[in-house]
Amino acid sequence: MRARLWLCLDPSAQDAQLLQINAQIASECATQQGITAALWLRMQGPLSSRAYLALASQCRAIADRSLHALVVGDRCDVALLCAADALHVSSRSPNAYDARRYFDRLFASVSDTPEITASVHAGDPIEEISTTAQCLLAAPFAAVPSKSAPLGEVGLRGFKTRAPASRLIALGGLHDPTSISRALSAGADAIAIRSPMLSPNIADSLSPILRALAELPA
Repeated sequence: MRARLWLCLDPSAQDAQLLQINAQIASECATQQGITAALWLRMQGPLSSRAYLALASQCRAIADRSLHALVVGDRCDVALLCAADALHVSSRSPNAYDARRYFDRLFASVSDTPEITASVHAGDPIEEISTTAQCLLAAPFAAVPSKSAPLGEVGLRGFKTRAPASRLIALGGLHDPTSISRALSAGADAIAIRSPMLSPNIADSLSPILRALAELPA
């Protein structure tokens, strides 16, 4: 999965109907700028299993129309049922090792299963996690209120050195061209954004981010 921009859809912050609308708008905006994106359902949140699967299936359809990817958070079964490109695991989810064991019990080939992306933070056993997770979601890159100290360029480069074979996605405080350029220069293969996806005008909030990505080398 080679998406340059992860668009966070958070059921804990918005209802399913609004998330579908936002996913459609964001997907179209990324396509217009020539940016390959991933619709990232961050977590199940307050949704029932049935509602979460329905939302994931709708996002799969939206992603397919624009040739984008789909990342499902927390649920291995939902990721498989809606043919997600990747599963995101975090402290709320089965860890990357357990997710890989789950997939391996069902499929003979790793290529048949979604990629596994694991959230990582300063102090985590990066080398161990990267043995089962193809992607690492590193956060926070820049300062974010109520979050841990930012990784910055030094922290991100350290992750890249410790897990050179894993794709690295930077998350946190990436709202402007300068911070995006810093993250990509430090080794990030992609960036993930959440706050702009909560904006009442997503198109305007995404515009400077998409322009910055379009102007930077892939």
